[in-house]
Amino acid sequence: NQNKYYYQLQSIDKDGSKSYSEVRQLSFSNASGGVEVYPNPTKSLITIKGLAVGENYTISDVKASIIQQNKVTQSNFSLNISHFAPGIYVLKTSNGIVHKLVKE
Repeated sequence: NQNKYYYQLQSIDKDGSKSYSEVRQLSFSNASGGVEVYPNPTKSLITIKGLAVGENYTISDVKASIIQQNKVTQSNFSLNISHFAPGIYVLKTSNGIVHKLVKE
């Protein structure tokens, strides 16, 4: 589900003359890239849906230390994070999708 946006920049010089850039297009899919992560926050299991098989992912703490990394083998899967210390973590994929995870 992509949203397309168009923009054009207007430049006004000191003498008051105006010029315009070319019209450009931006395309966005939904902000999460179609990926669902739940429940969030959690104490143990998180379910991740919508990642592409073969895609790599990492889970890092707020200091950017990698806690876990792996390759996706199925688009819907669960991870046990009960051994993680309580706190905030970041799930990043090789496609650039980022999700914040909260471990209670």
